[in-house]
Amino acid sequence: MALASTAVNLREYSLPIQCLDALKILKRIPAASLCVYNLQDEPREPASDWSLTQLAAPSRAIWECPIRILQDLTHLTIDNGGHLGNITLLFHHCAQLQALHIVLRPDSPMDLYAALEAHPSALPHLTHLKLQLTRPAVITTEREALAGFIRTKKRLRCLDYSDASTTVELAPVLTAIRSLSSLEVLGLDLCLEDVGRGQCDSLRDAMPDGLRALRLWLEYMDLVPEDNEWDDWYWATLPKLAFAHVDDDGSLPMVDWPDIAVPTNTFELGEPWPSTKVLFRTAEDFGCEDWEWLMRGHAQVDEFDY
Repeated sequence: MALASTAVNLREYSLPIQCLDALKILKRIPAASLCVYNLQDEPREPASDWSLTQLAAPSRAIWECPIRILQDLTHLTIDNGGHLGNITLLFHHCAQLQALHIVLRPDSPMDLYAALEAHPSALPHLTHLKLQLTRPAVITTEREALAGFIRTKKRLRCLDYSDASTTVELAPVLTAIRSLSSLEVLGLDLCLEDVGRGQCDSLRDAMPDGLRALRLWLEYMDLVPEDNEWDDWYWATLPKLAFAHVDDDGSLPMVDWPDIAVPTNTFELGEPWPSTKVLFRTAEDFGCEDWEWLMRGHAQVDEFDY
């Protein structure tokens, strides 16, 4: 803890959660951003008289977090998320929250949707929402609850949603996305039932006209190349698009990158990044904080190589 007490200009900490007990000794630290990660399944809480605006921690630490910490937060990441019905604590105490990122634990009960359905207007100041779920919503009411929550977020500028549903299953959510006039950055994981024009149209209909950045993860079966409608027509309908990342079947991809770059006339294809830069990418590398945020949490190289 000597570094924390002497490095007076240090504003961001990323530490094992077990270090929080040692940090209590300091009582006050100048940090505004704290990221803690779990080495063991033990609850811990940020303590002392800290005033944090950014916090990233496992869900158990957040559920036991003092209210005085929650009240000042503007950015929150819930890692290894479990028992997300407790998210109502955030609805009541995080009035200033602008960015929420949830990474759901595979064995977590899906009580998140019930909380969203009960509080659709919660967190009205959100500008960034990233939900990385481990399985799709299984019933229509769950998807409608999520859609209702998204629809009320009129300030939402960036949305990234991952659960690998089909476009048919996600229809309520896609309709809600279309209603967000301020949305500029969008990420979706989708399982496509086909790659024909109808599928292309349904997805394009969900895209707000002002979209500037798009991330798509696409899974599909039995692709017939001559039936592929993901041609320059699709990308030409997004005239403001300046950043795109499409992760599809590399052996038989649907997207030809020149098809994107030529009709949009808003960006150029650059040289491929080396793997190290891809893994440790920063906002400066992208040239835009929102684009880095969009790709955050989506591995592009095998991290076990490092």
